[in-house]
Amino acid sequence: MVAELSSIAEESLRISLCQPGTASFVDGAVTDWRICPFLVVAQSYEGRYEVKFRGQVSRITEPGGAFLVGAEAQHHIIHRADPGRVMRARWIHVRFSLFGAIDLSSLLDIPLIIEPAIGRRFEAVILELIALLSRDDSALARLAARNRLAFQALELVAGISTFKPGGADTVLELGRLSPVLQFINDHLADPLSVAGLARVMGLSVPRFHSVFKGAMHMSPKEYVLSCRLSEARMRLSGTDTPIQDVAVEAGFPDPFHFSRLFKARFRMSPSEYRARHRVESE
Repeated sequence: MVAELSSIAEESLRISLCQPGTASFVDGAVTDWRICPFLVVAQSYEGRYEVKFRGQVSRITEPGGAFLVGAEAQHHIIHRADPGRVMRARWIHVRFSLFGAIDLSSLLDIPLIIEPAIGRRFEAVILELIALLSRDDSALARLAARNRLAFQALELVAGISTFKPGGADTVLELGRLSPVLQFINDHLADPLSVAGLARVMGLSVPRFHSVFKGAMHMSPKEYVLSCRLSEARMRLSGTDTPIQDVAVEAGFPDPFHFSRLFKARFRMSPSEYRARHRVESE
């Protein structure tokens, strides 16, 4: 299984977001409950983060330590400054997707709080990513450097994480469906039919539907909708693209229909989601 997992990851793993940031916060500043479609690594180097998952007690970072939250994990943040000071932090938001389908971090059991010794290893990556933003290199050189640093961050995360129960099996199932998953990822903005997806796999529609649902635990239509909404979330949190353009680029020709579907799924409008999940703050 290890060799098969390695082969799948080598062929399909891609970086679709790698955004560093740094900021200061007053004591008690709150980042309200949110669910991000990417991995969050945030280091407090003056003051502390207080972080909480639904149904769990709050955890607090040490100065120089950090918190890590995988994709799709709901969490709440309070910034804690020392008396008379501000809280200062730096972070990275990164998405490692398999076949463009699922964020790898959502399959991992990641420690919420890490000690300063490990936090400083992430700090080195984050600081180099921040410096990269102002370097006068070619676009290709910046991309190569970004990817190198993103995979350094992944190496650090992998070193302190394990697969969740069933996580490795999910990767194997994704590998077996790789042709259609890649096709969906490459054509999200285009009309997609179940019949067309079945042809990509060389299966009849009933057989494809059965195989796909057995592996993904959702129908092909549900999966396509989930991917489109995930793409929209990435664009809302990481770009200033107008919402009607986000809708079209994610495969929703009708922005009003997109807004209704988005609000039904996430209990907030696209504009509210953007305000709460901007990558510039942590």
